Amino acid sequence: MVYERGCEGVIELTRAQAAEIAGRVRIGFVEADADYEVRTSEAIFPDDRGQTTSGSELPLVLTSAERQRIAERWLADARVARDTAQLTLPPSMMNVGPGDVVRLPNLHGDGLFRIDQSEQTDRQTLEAVRIEPAIYEPQDVTEKTFGLRNFTPPPFPSNWC
Repeated sequence: MVYERGCEGVIELTRAQAAEIAGRVRIGFVEADADYEVRTSEAIFPDDRGQTTSGSELPLVLTSAERQRIAERWLADARVARDTAQLTLPPSMMNVGPGDVVRLPNLHGDGLFRIDQSEQTDRQTLEAVRIEPAIYEPQDVTEKTFGLRNFTPPPFPSNWC
């Protein structure tokens, strides 16, 4: 690692304030289990008292279990990713780049960080966010089934040929 002037150390760790982190995630999607209606799903942390909500519209057809897993994963990922790291590597380490996962010491023990940004000059400055692999493991979620409404065709006009 390279020591940068103006930094507090070789690795600069930062934690975003709790007010900057969304305590709710709301996603819009097309319901696969019913009549392909546009719906929204929301995931909330039980301890959240803030009013911050993050929302996204997905142009996807999803089942109830899929949409719930996505919302919960995004919510958990947002809370974990509030820990960020900035570090500088020498030119001999140019093989490390965005998408790579590295283990860095943090305030609470070792942590895994995914490199999101890289600036290359005579050295390489990296910005990374903390990740937890357990967030991406499959979860057991019960599928909810919905009954489809019966289709009633429109009546033909009486003067139809």
